[in-house]
Amino acid sequence: MKKTVTAAVCMVLVFLLCGCNLKNLKNVELPPLPEITETPAFATNMPTFAPAPEAAPIPSAVPTPLPTPVPTPLPTPEPTPEPLYAGFDGQLFVSVKRTQQDSLDPENGTACIASFVYETPVVSIEGRDAAAASINSELAMRSEQFYTGSEKNIGFYGLQEMAEDHYAYLRQSEWEEDSFTYRASRTVSVARADKRMLSLVFSEYEDNGTSTPGYGTYGLVFDTETGKVLTLEELSTDWDKLRAELVLNLVRSTEADESLYDHLYVTYVPNGDFFAKLGQLLRPGAWYFDEKGLTFVSELYELGPYVAGLCSFTLSYDVLKDSIDPRWLPEESTAFGSLSVAETASIPAGTTAFVDRVEASAGGKDFSLLASGTVSDLSIASVHYDNGFVQDGLLWYCSELKDAAVQLIAELPQGMPQLQIRYKTQNGQSVTRVLTYSEAGTAAQLKNPAEVQPVG
Repeated sequence: MKKTVTAAVCMVLVFLLCGCNLKNLKNVELPPLPEITETPAFATNMPTFAPAPEAAPIPSAVPTPLPTPVPTPLPTPEPTPEPLYAGFDGQLFVSVKRTQQDSLDPENGTACIASFVYETPVVSIEGRDAAAASINSELAMRSEQFYTGSEKNIGFYGLQEMAEDHYAYLRQSEWEEDSFTYRASRTVSVARADKRMLSLVFSEYEDNGTSTPGYGTYGLVFDTETGKVLTLEELSTDWDKLRAELVLNLVRSTEADESLYDHLYVTYVPNGDFFAKLGQLLRPGAWYFDEKGLTFVSELYELGPYVAGLCSFTLSYDVLKDSIDPRWLPEESTAFGSLSVAETASIPAGTTAFVDRVEASAGGKDFSLLASGTVSDLSIASVHYDNGFVQDGLLWYCSELKDAAVQLIAELPQGMPQLQIRYKTQNGQSVTRVLTYSEAGTAAQLKNPAEVQPVG
């Protein structure tokens, strides 16, 4: 209702104004406009704040240096104890590996018709690994040649073929007896070993059904500093002079044996040229060094009939001392000690240095050979008794052992001893012992083989 009335009043006012004289309106004095004070667009009760000051510039950030780390000191390690046993340069060990391969009859597989056995030495030298590796490479090659066969031996497969042919022949002939066993073997021994050289002697045997088995010996000498095979020419800087002196001394050795000299003259040296005949022994394999000197050995039938066997000649170091380089002469022995045996379990831990372990019998008792002081040329070998102890094969060798021990796994039979121990002591004196029970029968002992009474 109020809005309607207001609208009507506004219309009347518009009508009146339109009806007035617009000319007269020009003279109408208008009242002064009120003064307007500029006020904020709106009024608030909020307090007025002073403008905020300009922000101070933020200084460039300077990295705070990290403190230098101080390493935490490690605890001082305990000093490593010196090895209980310190080997010396050139100390030499030889372990012998025995390989046996048998062939059984092709019909039933029960009878042994061929037996092939050979030994391979494995060498280690303190402080001379490269030399030992070179020596072992040569020895392995020689074993392979013996097994496969060469001009000197028939080899395993050649022996097996001959044995099978022989077996077939026996069966075709209705032979009732057991077949013959063909055999070939090669064993090794250490003739001399020291800081300068290793001299090995190989003995070969072959029985292939002929009336007389064949056999022979050859030497192999190594320089233990280089590992190379030594030749006679390398023993002196003047080979022509050395050769002449060696042959001359060989002839003199032959003349000293009157029966041999006469036999050679009639049968094998018809023209009397001993120098040419014996000069043939200056070939590779026909010589080696041992404890006495330089030994030369012939082949079968070379200097005599089969019954004469192998003829050998040894030129002593006294004879050689002015002919060969002094470095190849043996040094004076410094051995001065003794050897004993004990059960390993009885030795207090940490009191004894062990240089090696020898397993003579699998599953045997655990013994130790103890050197008090120094012993040289120590060897362990298997033996059997036949009116005396006969060596079957070398198991282990050490050039020198000082205040140390070697562990020995071995059976201790109630009957005859089966292991022989040899070594040298003061002034090169050689000692031979066998491993057996003590008189009380409760412990092991090393006994003089001459004192062992045959059993069985």
